[in-house]
Amino acid sequence: MPDERELDLSAAQLADVKQHHNAIGEILEDYGRLLRDHKRLLSDLEEERNRREFYKQQTKGQDRDPYVLVLIDGDGYIFADDLISKYVDGQRKCTEEGGLKAADLLDNAIRNDLRRRSLDRCRVEVLVYANVAGLSKALARQGLAGQHSRSLAAFATGFTRGRSHFDYVDAGELKEGADFKIKAKFESAIASVQCKHVYFAGCHDVGYINLLQQYCGRSDENSRITLLKGPSFHPGFSTLGLAVQEPYGDFRNLFRTAPIDFNHTNPINTRNGLQTPPIITPTTPTFQDAPSSPVCKFYLQGRCSYGKDCKNVHPLKSLPNRHIPPTTTVRPRQDIESQQEKAARLLPRQAPESGLIPLNCHDCRLDLYHPTPTSEQLKTWKEHTSKIKVCNNYHLGLGCEINECHYNHQPLSPDQIETLRIMNRNSPCKQQGACRKKDCPKGHICQKDCRGSAIPGMCKLPGRAHHTEFSVAQWVPAEAAPHSTPVFDDISESGDQDEDDEDEDSASAAGAQLLPDLD
Repeated sequence: MPDERELDLSAAQLADVKQHHNAIGEILEDYGRLLRDHKRLLSDLEEERNRREFYKQQTKGQDRDPYVLVLIDGDGYIFADDLISKYVDGQRKCTEEGGLKAADLLDNAIRNDLRRRSLDRCRVEVLVYANVAGLSKALARQGLAGQHSRSLAAFATGFTRGRSHFDYVDAGELKEGADFKIKAKFESAIASVQCKHVYFAGCHDVGYINLLQQYCGRSDENSRITLLKGPSFHPGFSTLGLAVQEPYGDFRNLFRTAPIDFNHTNPINTRNGLQTPPIITPTTPTFQDAPSSPVCKFYLQGRCSYGKDCKNVHPLKSLPNRHIPPTTTVRPRQDIESQQEKAARLLPRQAPESGLIPLNCHDCRLDLYHPTPTSEQLKTWKEHTSKIKVCNNYHLGLGCEINECHYNHQPLSPDQIETLRIMNRNSPCKQQGACRKKDCPKGHICQKDCRGSAIPGMCKLPGRAHHTEFSVAQWVPAEAAPHSTPVFDDISESGDQDEDDEDEDSASAAGAQLLPDLD
């Protein structure tokens, strides 16, 4: 019979057998679980292999014809003036030749940039969407196209013919006509594996920011987009982190440097960019009764700036004395932007750098914008100059070369100096638009509503100063010029305005004819 010691040993051996048995069961369970996972992974691998084979079959033919897309919003990115039109029989007209040249220049610029990106094997597709009718009218108002409602069509035809994959598409006259076409084409190109790069020319319109924003942060799409900088570049596009192509090198002189206003409705002469003067229509002449107050002599000369507020009489019969037929009166157009409004909208407030002067597209000098003097400024100026005239050159910083100058050199307030500066701008510069003198105090364009184009003599500035293009095309260095002899009698306030002026009571106001119209 086993003793107690043998029984304890047998019990310990039985416990060991049970422990090993449990371990074998756990191992068998783990093995079974691994077999099941292995089968599932084999199934997933087979599905992925089939999917890749299907994708290869789908994309097998697509990579054989890679392309690059150039999307242009033609309403904001307008080709350069010398490409859009040329002089034909004394008038600027759009031609197919200009469209062909524009297509050739754009194609060369894109292909040179593609060589840098190692994409020169790709074909180039260009799509320009524009409001052809609206753009034709806007160009006609600038004197860059004929008066036909679709004069730009000839240029568009030439551009489309220039390359097999170039198209200039008329998007219609609706406000968002080109926008939705460009958005749809852009999304389609980005989704296509065949499209290797997209050049986007629509950075004037803030509405495109949302379209591009969804592709920011994606390394593949982000590197496939380049923004073309045009005449107007909204700062919001700079925050997207996309590549920006500046208008330098091959892209220089492709597009206009200044945008065109589509909303301005004033007709333009088709030559030299001159605006058509207000319409003069035959009417029955009107005569007033015998005036009870003195007749305003400055109104007869076309220089009264007081208008309806003048205390003297403005007879309608005086118009024939200014070489206007007695059977005509001026009928203002209600839809024309005023001269002051146009000046405030287009003229610069200050130069980007010291020593630069602005020129328009006709290389004519422009002036910096100056607001109309307030009634308080005029009152202060009249009180200050009622007894003695001021020396203009001295106060404008041009220097007075007269040893014993009889004019006032006493300090002026900043408002008075600004008023003097504005009054000088209403006297014409002898060189007119060809002037390049630094700090020239005279006027080169008219910024007031003087209607000088309709009634000769209403303004001292010449006709071209009223009708030239106000948009800045370029800034050029000014030429240093020696100080000129001061001019006093036609600028400063005094009891007379010209050598033959009568006393102040018969005048509207001394020197006031040189200020912008305030009525």
